[in-house]
Amino acid sequence: NRIRLIDTHKSPQRHFCFDKNRARIDNFIKPISTGKMAVFGYNLSINTYTKFQNWALLATRIFVAAIFLIAAYQKLPFWSGVSMGLPVGMVYLMQFLSIAEALGAIAVLLGFLTFWASSGLAIIMVGAIFVIQFVMKIGFTTTTSAGWNFPLAILAGCLVLMAFGGGKWVIKN
Repeated sequence: NRIRLIDTHKSPQRHFCFDKNRARIDNFIKPISTGKMAVFGYNLSINTYTKFQNWALLATRIFVAAIFLIAAYQKLPFWSGVSMGLPVGMVYLMQFLSIAEALGAIAVLLGFLTFWASSGLAIIMVGAIFVIQFVMKIGFTTTTSAGWNFPLAILAGCLVLMAFGGGKWVIKN
């Protein structure tokens, strides 16, 4: 019935053991806003990743950002005033998405507020899946192009970044 916490920021490593029978663990642990825990004044990192995991999160950020930057770039013709046969509301939506996708992609790429940027991009992907599936009536895959499988994969990348953050090389979490 003992819980062991290892202080990863001090050298040599110090181990803290608490007996569940004598004291409640939450009396000794205080959350800090940076995603770390403080135990008796020692900072314990919750999300320390291996070098490979940090590289994988960086690659995920780059791939997700590149896809959204390209998508935003492809929406730039909607700013020229040509409606391309779309209703006015849809043109305004495309203009809004061209800004939101670009800003979200830049934030994800730089690792600035990764959770919030990924959340916004995930909402866009849920909307894209909804439109492809229910409005355009396109299935999961088609013989000539991607169906809603591609937006689902990008949504998965956004969810990974929401769950695990941007890794070690970020501006701010």
